[in-house]
Amino acid sequence: MNNLLQNIWQKYHTEFLIFSGTFLVRLIVFGALSYYAVTTGTLSSNIEVRQYPVIGSDSGGYIATARHMLAEGEFASPGAGEPQSYQVPIYPLFLAGVMALSGGTTIIILLQILIAGLSSVLVYKLGSIISHTVGIGSALLFMVDPISVFFSTTILTETIFIFFLLLAIYIHMRFFGSLWKGVLLAGIVLGVATLTRPSAIVLPPIFVLTFLLTHTLPTIKQKLIPMVVFSFGFFLVVFPWLLRNKVLFNTWELTAVATIQWYDYNAPLFYAQQHNITHTEAKDIFRSRLFEINPYKNNDGTLQNTPYMRQVVYEFLREDPLGYAGFHIIKTIPFFVSDGLRDIARRMELVGHQPNIGDAVLRFDLPKLQHILFESGRSSLLLITGSGMWVFITLGMIISMLGYRRLNERARRILLISILAVFMTMLIAGGPNSSARYRLSISPFMFIAAAYGLWLFREFLHARFNRTQSLPNVLDKKEREIKRISDKEI
Repeated sequence: MNNLLQNIWQKYHTEFLIFSGTFLVRLIVFGALSYYAVTTGTLSSNIEVRQYPVIGSDSGGYIATARHMLAEGEFASPGAGEPQSYQVPIYPLFLAGVMALSGGTTIIILLQILIAGLSSVLVYKLGSIISHTVGIGSALLFMVDPISVFFSTTILTETIFIFFLLLAIYIHMRFFGSLWKGVLLAGIVLGVATLTRPSAIVLPPIFVLTFLLTHTLPTIKQKLIPMVVFSFGFFLVVFPWLLRNKVLFNTWELTAVATIQWYDYNAPLFYAQQHNITHTEAKDIFRSRLFEINPYKNNDGTLQNTPYMRQVVYEFLREDPLGYAGFHIIKTIPFFVSDGLRDIARRMELVGHQPNIGDAVLRFDLPKLQHILFESGRSSLLLITGSGMWVFITLGMIISMLGYRRLNERARRILLISILAVFMTMLIAGGPNSSARYRLSISPFMFIAAAYGLWLFREFLHARFNRTQSLPNVLDKKEREIKRISDKEI
């Protein structure tokens, strides 16, 4: 028995330490924030009397839907006149299942912390396809990332989504030689991820593109069959939900979220910036136009109204599409460099309302920019600290692309998936909505790419200053052996 345990420890001690570290960090933070919320009355929503770990309208909405499912047996928000079409089903089902057994939110968060620990192991395994050092580095970044830690202890979709997303890619990489294990199962799990958070819809084309670019199969048939099997697995999960929306709302859309974000935020914020009015005033103008063309005479966030919302958005944006493009690009900068620490501090009432740095950049308001960066006390310190870390990670990602050709086929595949996942998500979640939370869902891929890029940079400096051989031979003998063993296990 002792020999068996020793063998297991010797083989999996790295995974165990990564899992344990991730679990303990989040458990300690959950305990500290729970105590802080109870003793200070902070971390609560302004909408109802909701307190941590239920924070904000999204968090409260998931809990409300789960409770309604348990009470009424239907997927709808309390008091709504029609079925739910803003949320997708997996996370509310997860909440409802756990609440049916435990009745409270504590068990939900403990399960999410457990799942985050498993996700950190998956980050390590995927990063180790490039090298053991990259696997360790990316897992450590995931373990201590403040935004990942905080949101994994709240009622939000990101923790479950990240796990399914990483699991789908791990299955794809680990069992690719088997159509049914590797390709079909990866498609099924990615379908589950998409019904947890619809931004995963960008991954199927990324899988296909990566497959075409990194595989050297000799015939079209050998390339086509895995893609067909993968797509079948994906649509096996997603299609019933699409069909449900077609029957109920006469649309093949997954959710109303994307259209509502454009109608409520992207387009009105651009209009407000153009006409020097407030966001609220711009939304009132959009709402008036919607009521003119919408036969339902409401602006509820449902698929029933999204065709008319899209029409309103199109009417306003077509007046200056190039102007909006510039606005969107500048507003996307926070996707890569936003700190997220100020958002956590604001929720804890350690800092007040945070001014929008993107607005200051757009208006070339240098005094305001100086005030935000250097004269806002605690807020400035959090901004510089957090953003500095993410500038470092973004630079690592950029450097990693320079080292793409140095990698073998499997390592190229995981790097390409990571880079494309980041940039495709940036395209759909960028603009005025860019924030640390929107970045969180694909942050593991940023960590993998950044760890590789920073590793390359370290080896470049080592070669430059020690006058030794330069890249690509960057693995020493010990690390090559670790990588050889790791490749067998992954």
